[in-house]
Amino acid sequence: MRHLAWLHAVPEGSKTRKSRLEKAREQGGDDHPDLVFPDVDTEYSAGYLIEYLQEAGLMSSNGMGPVSLSWQEIDAWCNRTGAEPSTWELLTIKTLSETYVSELAKASARDYPRPYTPVVQEEEVDREAISNKVYSFLSGLKAKRDN
Repeated sequence: MRHLAWLHAVPEGSKTRKSRLEKAREQGGDDHPDLVFPDVDTEYSAGYLIEYLQEAGLMSSNGMGPVSLSWQEIDAWCNRTGAEPSTWELLTIKTLSETYVSELAKASARDYPRPYTPVVQEEEVDREAISNKVYSFLSGLKAKRDN
């Protein structure tokens, strides 16, 4: 949710008034690195709750700006769609909406860092090769100093 809110935010002072999502799509399409999301679709995940929240609406507005969905709005979504989430699922949807609104406000700062950075698998490090290179380098410095 935090990453999605960061993408939807329009940074303060933006001349184009475009969200980070719009800018990323213009710059690199769907392959832009900012559009890489955490994998939430595992066998035991609750990623479907994000879909529920998006159906219900990520947030609402009270005339003063964005606010999280109210219980009445979540209940109305349940009644209209026929969804019957359990208590913990409803609490999670409410919390996700609160998190989204909170992050959206923070992410409006121009230099606010992205909340999610994909994990890149590093190649295995050959410690012995590095050790030999460091030893050679330091031996060379020592020999230079001794001359």
